[in-house]
Amino acid sequence: DARQRSFVISEQRRGSGTVTTFKPKDPGAMIRNVSMTTGADHLIQRIEYTDREGNHTSFDFSGYHPKAATADTFQFTAPAGVQVVGGE
Repeated sequence: DARQRSFVISEQRRGSGTVTTFKPKDPGAMIRNVSMTTGADHLIQRIEYTDREGNHTSFDFSGYHPKAATADTFQFTAPAGVQVVGGE
């Protein structure tokens, strides 16, 4: 897996959610670490990172209300010559 070749990945339970932390294996990387917090519903609640200068940035996500997709929400036509597997 490419992620495991490039990052040390750890997971930690926090309340009903999970914090997944990615730390680059390359000591010269522009980012020291990235953490993603997901809730019990598996939705992303927070992403935060620290750059190599020590600056910390975080993004909090809330108010997301997923809607069921309808047939007209997404339409895809396979390009000519492409085999469609399991298509209707």
